[in-house]
Amino acid sequence: MNAAIQPVPTQPRSIADLVTSVSASRLSTWQRCRLQFHFRYVKGIKKPSSPALHVGSTVHTVLQQWYLARWRKAFLEPEALKEMFL
Repeated sequence: MNAAIQPVPTQPRSIADLVTSVSASRLSTWQRCRLQFHFRYVKGIKKPSSPALHVGSTVHTVLQQWYLARWRKAFLEPEALKEMFL
């Protein structure tokens, strides 16, 4: 595992909480790999987002703001874009 990318721990869930909500993806994970099920749903450890996902979300947000400004016939200030990411 890359040293810069670590799993994000969340609160562990109780068995009673897990039993109350069952989904197809949970059942599929249980059948495929019980250790993965334990880490994901019992321990609550989430996989970190990839750098590609972060870049894609950033590009999507910038384009969305640019199109909204264009639709409103307003000028999009570069400073306004910078504030979104701080």
